[in-house]
Amino acid sequence: MKTAVVYDFLQVRGGAEQLSRLMARRLPADLYVHSASRDELEQSATPFLSLTGNPTSTSSVRRALSAWRGFEFMAKRSGYSHVVFSGHYAPMAWHAFPGASRLLYLHAPPLPFVLDPNDESRSDMSLVKRLAALPAMNLLLERYRRAAGKMHAVVANSRFVADAFQRLTGRQPTVVHPPVRDGFFREADNDVSGGYWLSWARHEPVKRIDRIIEAFLQMPEQRLVIAGAGGCTSSLRAQAEGAGNIQFIGELDREELLQWIRPALGAVHFSRSEPYGLAIAEAVAAGKFVIAPDEGGVRDIVEQGVSGALLDSDPSPSQLIASVREWAWRIEQGLWRPSAASQVNCAADFLAALQREFVAVSGKNGERQS
Repeated sequence: MKTAVVYDFLQVRGGAEQLSRLMARRLPADLYVHSASRDELEQSATPFLSLTGNPTSTSSVRRALSAWRGFEFMAKRSGYSHVVFSGHYAPMAWHAFPGASRLLYLHAPPLPFVLDPNDESRSDMSLVKRLAALPAMNLLLERYRRAAGKMHAVVANSRFVADAFQRLTGRQPTVVHPPVRDGFFREADNDVSGGYWLSWARHEPVKRIDRIIEAFLQMPEQRLVIAGAGGCTSSLRAQAEGAGNIQFIGELDREELLQWIRPALGAVHFSRSEPYGLAIAEAVAAGKFVIAPDEGGVRDIVEQGVSGALLDSDPSPSQLIASVREWAWRIEQGLWRPSAASQVNCAADFLAALQREFVAVSGKNGERQS
């Protein structure tokens, strides 16, 4: 059985990129992308096949439109029996794998560039450019619906994402949560010796790390440790300059991150409309209390008062201050202890679920040829 994974582009090292690489390694499968960042082209630990061989564009809009066009005209690849399409634009390459069983894995609601007026991809577009782009957006939406109809199975990473896809296409996907990376599972021992709250995410506006910093600036008695990197790192460091209770530790590998998670009081994540929240699942798997907004895929992971505290969908720093102070006291007094992280997958669970989806459609020979 020869398998392929087709993903949009390797631009950042986020959850969708991690998962696409994991599928390529463990299925195993050939990994196709439209393009990749210069760093990925030069030193990726996971082999991949780039349709262009060139670095991704610095413009998010050009990057998206070129990926769409590249997958629409992708040359046929023969000999594959199964293909996982992973991303917003990769499904346009459905025609390039004749005879294969086609599975779409949804990391996020479809086409935020088109359907979400607050999407970051539009941030570098003037109003005139947005209006000029409307015909292309409508065409992309039409082509996406067509490509979605050519999939033999559709799997979403959360109920939130599955419902968004259903509203757009009328088709309800199966929900299979992404796996937590190996090593986060542990026997919970309630180690909170570090006495700090930990936040790890890409440093981008959608992650709303600035609100977390704003709250901790008003709580000098509570420590905050921030891991990760991104386009907002400089501005976030400037915001926290001079605060003795806020520490930046940079981008960490898995083992380094685990060393910071295990002695933490808990984790704080403030992402807007998080499709699933891999970092949140990692925190729960490590037996940590999570404070997060009550929206998106977070609801699949965090149970109110049991594994964390869910705030408003658009939480204010003042809400975070009240929650941190309340739960820090409870945790330190031993009034909260972690429960088993049974709701998060390991890699073997995830891959077995995908294999079951492929088995379910593999016998439909007539449909597979369509």
